[in-house]
Amino acid sequence: MERPVIPFFFLPEVIEFRPLITSLFDLIQKQFEVKFIETEELVQDALIFDLSSGYPLKREVYTKLGLLRPCPELFQQGLHICFETDLKKIDPLASAFSILHCLSEQNLSDAVLDKYGRLTYENSLYKAFHSSYEDLVSPLFRIFLKDYCHIENIRSMAPRSVILTHDIDFLTSGFKQEFKFFLKNPSWSLGKALFKHLFGSKKIWNNISEIISLERTFGVKSTFYLLPNEGFVKNIRQADYGPDILKSTAESILTDEMEVGLHKSSSDHSYLDEAAKFKRSEPFTNRNHFLKYTYPKSWKEMAVEGVEVDTGLGWSDAPGLRNGYPFPFIPFVKPYGIQVVPLVLMDTSFDNFNQNSDIVESFKKMIDQWNNGYTVSVLFHNNYLTPWSNKYFLDQYIEFLKYLTKEGIEVKSSSQINSEQSETI
Repeated sequence: MERPVIPFFFLPEVIEFRPLITSLFDLIQKQFEVKFIETEELVQDALIFDLSSGYPLKREVYTKLGLLRPCPELFQQGLHICFETDLKKIDPLASAFSILHCLSEQNLSDAVLDKYGRLTYENSLYKAFHSSYEDLVSPLFRIFLKDYCHIENIRSMAPRSVILTHDIDFLTSGFKQEFKFFLKNPSWSLGKALFKHLFGSKKIWNNISEIISLERTFGVKSTFYLLPNEGFVKNIRQADYGPDILKSTAESILTDEMEVGLHKSSSDHSYLDEAAKFKRSEPFTNRNHFLKYTYPKSWKEMAVEGVEVDTGLGWSDAPGLRNGYPFPFIPFVKPYGIQVVPLVLMDTSFDNFNQNSDIVESFKKMIDQWNNGYTVSVLFHNNYLTPWSNKYFLDQYIEFLKYLTKEGIEVKSSSQINSEQSETI
């Protein structure tokens, strides 16, 4: 079936907003079976962008959005943006752009940030209006296609896929935690592992080879994010391993044909300087330690330093979406090109905040709401995939891999995401 083609035209009065609108069109036509064609002159049946009569691009709103700043509160209805200050009708494109770029997170007071300077889902404006499981942006795209392009029941071409990732914070520690567990739950396997930790070369949480072996049984690959700084930085614990282990671990992972990315530390060192400390795979993929980001500022910082894919767009205290869209997208920052993949599942958020929740069931509830497809990342730290004190998380990860296999959900890599973005539609 041929894609419906939507011609569009910008009147000179709003031509400055063209890059913003076409960035949204790029997302829409990647997700839905439709194609946008810009005309050089006004033609019949073209979608017209102007200030008032066609699709109105309100100057007070779009000027702010183009600068990645929240629009005037008079136009805001929760996370959505309206055409007029009477708030009777939502502007689907302005709303989608604002939600995608987390513009509701700007100008926050210290009172809503946690002790590490992060915005949590619990204290966010997002939580006041929406569940983190809800896809907010795809329905806005459908509203735009129906009401302004006269296309209804459009088919989504988007896949159902995940990126498996692991943050590697701890490789040489773990004895104290596992020894306490051993005293309450003695076993030969744990006793042997504790002995090797003390007197051999195999540390009890150095389990990357075991993770790779497990994933190979399911025929999947993952990305391992390595943390280049040791000790404490800004009261945040960093890696428990030094430069020699960092380099040898990266080499070993790459030899096993898995991906290696940067787990940017809490220091003020640049992304490039930290990534230069070890060999990594292509593309240049990253996730900030402790999910410490300031949006949309952090995207620009990463883009300037050549980060091509970032998989840290998620909440530290809750599973689900932070920008209402279960797909990678390219933020409207210069230099234009960094891909941001939503992080929707992280073991530590369940350990610290959702102890009574089942991880796999939470994922099922999420994707049940994503009728338009999804490509998201999930995170299990390597030390949470050990068979003793954290056995619950290892069991959950195995169940998660079984579920992906059973449901035919594709496992992708950062390299695939990057190459797919480069393909022309």
